[in-house]
Amino acid sequence: MNEGFERTYNEVSYELFDAICKDNVDDNVMISPICLMSLLCMIAEASDGSTQKEVFDTLHWYNHKKYRRLLRDLITELQKTDKFNVANAVCTSNHKSRGIKNSFKSRIQKQLKGKVFTSDRVSHDVNSWVKEETKGMIPSIIDDSNIEELKAVMLSAASFESCWDKEYTAKDIHRDDFHNSDGTTSRASFMTNNAGRYIENKSFTGFVKMYAGGEYSYMALLPKEEETANDFGEVDITRLHRSSYDNTDIVIATIPEYRFETNLSIKRYLSDMGIEKAFTEYADFSPMAKELLMIGDTLQKSYIQVDRNGTKAAACMFSRMYGGRIEQPKIHRVVLDRPFIYAIIHENSGLPVFLGRVNKMPRGVYRP
Repeated sequence: MNEGFERTYNEVSYELFDAICKDNVDDNVMISPICLMSLLCMIAEASDGSTQKEVFDTLHWYNHKKYRRLLRDLITELQKTDKFNVANAVCTSNHKSRGIKNSFKSRIQKQLKGKVFTSDRVSHDVNSWVKEETKGMIPSIIDDSNIEELKAVMLSAASFESCWDKEYTAKDIHRDDFHNSDGTTSRASFMTNNAGRYIENKSFTGFVKMYAGGEYSYMALLPKEEETANDFGEVDITRLHRSSYDNTDIVIATIPEYRFETNLSIKRYLSDMGIEKAFTEYADFSPMAKELLMIGDTLQKSYIQVDRNGTKAAACMFSRMYGGRIEQPKIHRVVLDRPFIYAIIHENSGLPVFLGRVNKMPRGVYRP
């Protein structure tokens, strides 16, 4: 993995994740870094001048062809197993758009392996594409609000589904309290067995638990008592993941079964990170289209389900465009009965494809 690309991927993803967590202190949060990096790549591909420069400044990367190639190579690596899928697309409205340039269409199709299509029914066709690419976990992402003025949509979707490497039995499951970040408690089902690899630093204890096949893993970080799951700060998920290979200690992990969805606009966060002009009438998307375009909003929907059977996760991020060391091993116990951070990690690269925080158990009893 290219060190510069890895650093960009982690830093930009963590910056967005940290900002969202700080704004939603008692809520569950999840983003897909691979969707974020793919969408930013498409925006850079579609833009020019100062609009494009703001994207490069946010990415801390100025060789776009190399970035595009490294992203394409990562996507290919991630999809060597059928457990994970990532797809990109651009949809334009037959009624409101004068179409997109063939050169842009070719780059999206050949360089990013994305789909480019036009539609008479944008919301229907976009939702159908999202539902298919996320295996039904996200059935829809766009509604008919402001549809009359919608000219194009850029989309990046990802999905993951896998069972655990070590299966849980009935004796591994028990009911107990989860201590929510707001001081309340919720009853939840918990799963306990040997998780695999142990993680610890000055702020967190945690573990890495493998999924079947060994290509992906679930990593959880439990803040030490003086910390909170909101103090994400400068945590490097990839470095922590790699440190687990050097630890021979045994970890017994207790994980709650949980399922939740998120739906939020990330336009303000992207603007705070430096991408501003793309959202204004001064945006330059001339490499993409023959007409004047601007991004009206950028949103993300996500879904996560973790239970005794394994994990299902999906996310879709889109932009709507409008005119204008060795010793006897120790045994550690990590009990995730209070807010924690988690990630689904691609083992070979060490990069997170989903990154989230659990601050509370959703209302109601979840039975897998």
